[in-house]
Amino acid sequence: MLVLVTDYSAFCNNVVINLIRQSLGKPIILIDEEGTEIKEFNIPEGVTKIGERAFYICSGLTSVTIPNSVTSIGREAFSGCFGLTSVTIPNSVTSIDEGGFSNCSGLTSVTIGNSVNNIGNSAFSGCGNLTVLSCLCSPTSIGNGIFDNCSKLKEITLDGENVTTLFKGLTSLEKVMMGDNVISIDANAFSGCKGLKELTIGKNVTNIGERAFTELDNIDDVFCYAESLPDIHRTAFENSYIDYATLHVPANALEEYKATKPWSQFGKIVPLTDEELDISTSNVAKEAEPKEWFTLDGRHISKLQKGLNIVVLDDGTVKKVVVK
Repeated sequence: MLVLVTDYSAFCNNVVINLIRQSLGKPIILIDEEGTEIKEFNIPEGVTKIGERAFYICSGLTSVTIPNSVTSIGREAFSGCFGLTSVTIPNSVTSIDEGGFSNCSGLTSVTIGNSVNNIGNSAFSGCGNLTVLSCLCSPTSIGNGIFDNCSKLKEITLDGENVTTLFKGLTSLEKVMMGDNVISIDANAFSGCKGLKELTIGKNVTNIGERAFTELDNIDDVFCYAESLPDIHRTAFENSYIDYATLHVPANALEEYKATKPWSQFGKIVPLTDEELDISTSNVAKEAEPKEWFTLDGRHISKLQKGLNIVVLDDGTVKKVVVK
């Protein structure tokens, strides 16, 4: 089914087209006024909401740029966009509704900005090729089955203030890296992540809840950069095979870790090497995002144009971008 797009802003909330798609259930090919297929969709600055099923089964879409004006992503907004390979959800977004990116089978990497506090049921379910996820947020409302059937999701980086139960029971996970913005790890945060092999805890973590890391059957290494021992519940590593694992900690806190349960129950406790100390966890997934676009003569534009563009990033950086 071909759908003509004449107004990019209006398309993001076109109820009529969405109803037609829902009734037909057929894949959508977006075209512009010249009849050319739209594969890269730059949502204009000023759009605040991506409506329910706005891009539902837009099978030809390979790239979408979400501006910092967007605050919510509606139910199944991008569901079935199997041509998408990566998505960056900007810091302005606070809510991702049910099935927002479900069944995007081509999606391999996702970055979620720091303001998302609601993630609905099955938001990323069925993204069978998703392998890397960077999450800067600490959602307080978490739906069910968010990562169901994401069997290749093996590595995540987290840098929100509070790590919640978003990834509880995700058995495909093998590596988790928590940055220095993380302060607290909730109870049951990674309970049942049986495939987890490597865990990095940032230097500013002060609290780890009960059963936060239980039933880790394959854990090999835990890197904890906190020089002051976090307040950790005695059941944090319950039923995990930490007696076969190695705990890596700052040298000046080594003896304290060795004397404090449950840390002392690790098979080996060793000081972090110089190389490991050089690994920065403070800038996890924090690449600056485009905020505004301008022509060379200073005219504000809604998306990149052919030729030389001026791009203002959300950290205040200004750079030139050439589009051929």
